[in-house]
Amino acid sequence: MSELKQSRPKGTQDFVPPDSERRRRVEEAFRRLAAAHGYREIITPTFEHAAVFEKSSGATSDIVTKENYTFPDRGGRDLTLRA
Repeated sequence: MSELKQSRPKGTQDFVPPDSERRRRVEEAFRRLAAAHGYREIITPTFEHAAVFEKSSGATSDIVTKENYTFPDRGGRDLTLRA
């Protein structure tokens, strides 16, 4: 059996010190700037019903078929991880 190479998935990036600390400072600065102009943060779910993406992009679009991961939940409903 071949050895499994540990690597991050394509298109992702790990942030380790000092880059993680620099990223956090940039995010905080942006939050302060946005708040100063009356904006407030929203946090959305990491997944949605697949139909949300199918309706907006088309069931056969690259976004639905290639760029997202869709899976059935225990109830048989299709969910898609947000990119």
